[in-house]
Amino acid sequence: MSGKVIYEVGTFDKYEEGFHAFFRCLSKERALFVLNIAKEIKSKTPEYIHTQTDDEFSRTVKLCEQLNKEFFERTGKKFDITMYEGDFYTIEMREVQLDN
Repeated sequence: MSGKVIYEVGTFDKYEEGFHAFFRCLSKERALFVLNIAKEIKSKTPEYIHTQTDDEFSRTVKLCEQLNKEFFERTGKKFDITMYEGDFYTIEMREVQLDN
């Protein structure tokens, strides 16, 4: 007899080759919903550039705060998704089989 499946959505750090789940549930549809929103918001996240002026940096921070708030409002999950911008991170979903 097989166990339940838990669906995890998380960040995959390509440099460290590590997966870190920020959302878990028993519904594949719900996990896919969160995954798609996370990918959408990640695609809107501005890249931080070290040569930004203070004003540019302030605008970047405000936009990131708005995107994190949007992620929470749409998913109910509080998570700073904008911390994972750039090519080092991907957003992925995994299935974990639990034994009874």
